[in-house]
Amino acid sequence: MTHIKQKNGIFILVIILLTILAFSIPILFPDFSKAPNDRFVKFNFQNVLIFLMADLILIGIPAWLHRVYVKDYKRIKNIWFFVLFGTISGVLLGENFNLIMIIPYAILMLIYAFLYKKFVWWKVASTTYLAGLIIENIMNRAPLQASTLIWVPFFIYPYFLTKIFENKKKAIFMIKDSKYPLVSSIILGGIGIYLGIILPGKFSPPLIFLAFILPFLIKILYNLIRR
Repeated sequence: MTHIKQKNGIFILVIILLTILAFSIPILFPDFSKAPNDRFVKFNFQNVLIFLMADLILIGIPAWLHRVYVKDYKRIKNIWFFVLFGTISGVLLGENFNLIMIIPYAILMLIYAFLYKKFVWWKVASTTYLAGLIIENIMNRAPLQASTLIWVPFFIYPYFLTKIFENKKKAIFMIKDSKYPLVSSIILGGIGIYLGIILPGKFSPPLIFLAFILPFLIKILYNLIRR
């Protein structure tokens, strides 16, 4: 047991050091980064806090549903569900459903699906911010920005949803037990999509997604208060 803890400690330390190194590249070599574009989000306290809250919601709801109804933290088996859901949700939330980005996202999700199939989930999850830094700051040569944090949930929540999908009997019970949030989610999400069609540019995909998840946020808060 001590040997395993030592190996895990070394692994975490290596990931932290690599993350710091990737984070430091735009700072140490400013000429390496491209000029900010119109989608640039400054790396300041306010923006970081907003993206951390988004991370908490995007990871927290699937993780909570998984913990309450499934509680299966084994390696995934169905890599294609992971890839499909991760790609669609990533392109929708991260790229405003830019269809050109489907193939790059599918490749990234396929890589992470194989990692979740091979390794313990928390080890894979610990690499997600590092992966975001490599994608944005090294491969795309983007300046350091707060929006890189959104890669963290993009690579984590498909794991929990895949495990729910794999445990079909428990998933069916979850759906029955959560029928009111589900119905509310469909209604609010449908209204969001309708507003997005009639008000293009004013009702963005992230707001539509928020409409979908709002009933589940209320359910989680209600359960926490009731305890």
